[in-house]
Order: sequence, then structure tokens, then C-alpha cells
Amino acid sequence: MKLLFAVPFFSVLIAASVPASAGSFFDSVKEAGRSIGHATRDVTRDIGHATRDATRDVGHAFRDGVSDADNAAKTKEGKKNEAGKSSPKKK
Repeated sequence: MKLLFAVPFFSVLIAASVPASAGSFFDSVKEAGRSIGHATRDVTRDIGHATRDATRDVGHAFRDGVSDADNAAKTKEGKKNEAGKSSPKKK
């Protein structure tokens, strides 16, 4: 969330510093737009990668939880079957 507030600040900072070094007004506007575009691209990529990683972690945790629950159910069922086989029925 802090990153979303930092982008406009750095964009303005970059845009303000570019006119001092550019040859003409149009060059400075073009350079400022390019700087803002690159910053936006970088932030968007970082957000996308963080979202992808978080989604993958949640998916893996869900998969592992379902697998653990399934294995526990199979183990419980196996113990129940073994208990039934080992004790002879009385008539």
C-alpha cells in the first residue's frame, strides 16, 4: 500500500527534475511522460508478481490441506478396517 503512495510522489519528483535538464519544453514533457510511464510499468509489474505469488501460495496451501485431510481420512478408514479384521466375531 505504501508503494501506491510513493509512485505519484516520485513521478512528480522526476517530472520536476526533467525540465531543468531538457533542451526544450516539448522534450521535457516527453521525458517526463516517459519517466512516469516507466515508473507505472514497474509498479504494475511488481503488483502483478506479488498477486501471482500470493495466489500461488494460497493455492498450494489449499492443495496441501485437502491432501492432508484426504490422507488422514484414508488412514482412519484403514485403521478401522484393520481393527475389524483382527477381532473375530462371536456368535
